[in-house]
Amino acid sequence: MLVYLWNLRKERRDLFLLALGLLASIPAQAVIGGITVLTNLNPWVVGLHFLVSMALVVFATLLVNRAFGRTGRFMAYRHRALPGIMRPVTSAVALFSALAVMLGVVVTGAGPHAGDADAPRNGLDWDLFSHIHAVPAYLITAGTVVALALVFMRGITGPFRTAVLGLLGVTVLQAVIGFTQYYNGIPVLLVAAHMLGAALLMAAATNAWDIARSSPVE
Repeated sequence: MLVYLWNLRKERRDLFLLALGLLASIPAQAVIGGITVLTNLNPWVVGLHFLVSMALVVFATLLVNRAFGRTGRFMAYRHRALPGIMRPVTSAVALFSALAVMLGVVVTGAGPHAGDADAPRNGLDWDLFSHIHAVPAYLITAGTVVALALVFMRGITGPFRTAVLGLLGVTVLQAVIGFTQYYNGIPVLLVAAHMLGAALLMAAATNAWDIARSSPVE
């Protein structure tokens, strides 16, 4: 992809830089992965490894949107004007999504699935940080409900409506998985599903924010 974009690096600097960021993260992940092994799966290093993966998801989402002309300077799609409040709402949801993922890493590092049975834990109170982790999750839900209400009240259609509905679906899925694992002894398969849901949440929140930012304001 980067080779293909080389001749377009001046004309489509946005695509080139996003592709470069994706490529640069691969050796970064290799280095962090090596450190995780050398530190016997230290939960903070493992958590950093996961957070870089989440950054990859964000870069990839932005790259797809710009490659298809959905957002950015070279938009091929004319988005309908959105209420002015949509930009701060989607920005807040994206910010709280990132915070929820970071706190989720801390929770995992404190719980029984921070690597393997012999891996060190971060020594924090798992139950306490589970409740702290839930706070931005509640705020994500509130922000998504506000965005959804405005979408239906204003009769908004097109990509932004789809983005908000997708964000709602992922948020509900994450909530169901989170509560189920908490009240059922955090089985490892549900923890893995929650991690997958975190990636989907970052993609959905980034997509909604990116479209809102690229849409005209009423």
